[in-house]
Amino acid sequence: MAMNKKLKLVGASVLFISLCAGGGVAGAYIQPRLPDWLDLSLSIVAGLAAIIVIARSWNRHRRNYRFALIRPGVVRSPLGFEVRMSKSSVEYIEGNHVVSWNALPQSGSVGRFKLSKHEIKGWNEPFAKEPMAEHRKREIFKAVLSALAYRQLLEEGKIHPKVRLHRVDSSKGHWGIFVQSVVEARNAENLFVTMILERNINDEHIESRKLTISVSESQLTSPSGQNEVLAQIRNWVETTEGDGSLTIAPRQVSA
Repeated sequence: MAMNKKLKLVGASVLFISLCAGGGVAGAYIQPRLPDWLDLSLSIVAGLAAIIVIARSWNRHRRNYRFALIRPGVVRSPLGFEVRMSKSSVEYIEGNHVVSWNALPQSGSVGRFKLSKHEIKGWNEPFAKEPMAEHRKREIFKAVLSALAYRQLLEEGKIHPKVRLHRVDSSKGHWGIFVQSVVEARNAENLFVTMILERNINDEHIESRKLTISVSESQLTSPSGQNEVLAQIRNWVETTEGDGSLTIAPRQVSA
């Protein structure tokens, strides 16, 4: 990864120098024919264009890892991969390709696991014969470390998953959902989410209700879990009046 960054910087520098040189040659050719103010304007535009090209090239190659908790021990990135963590193993999953570690927990390490990028030999079977470049191994290792750090922050209560609940439609009208706070329960398994539900009665009046729900993190982050949360909020709106609280229980699947 460090070597790739160096090569990118060198390439960007060469591009910048080439643009400046090209601009200089063009300026020298047309300068006798242009007034000073126009010559200065062209020089400024050429410099800004070079900066924009370099900035876009740099941003295109940057990796900013973000994750969502799918279920306990499983996080997913918008970049298209998942990281699955158990007590003794870690898996990086990209489509149907998997890289796995038999990782031993160790206190004080990132995500409470001790990992090494040198343990990445390539993809697991049946794709073990597919070549994997060194820079690709470094990218996978960095992604896994970021996922482990994200999980550790979740477990320590330093961050919480985003509550993506915006509105609920019911027989009593359309209600907007405005989250006020997210607090971790003492058992460290659930979250207490306090929200305000509002609906317009007419142009001058708004009905408002306050609801506090107890819900697991995995329900808030998975699409199916969010649908279940909204269904139970809808039922609460339709069957009760005023403010209240609600425990969101996962739907039981019958055998």
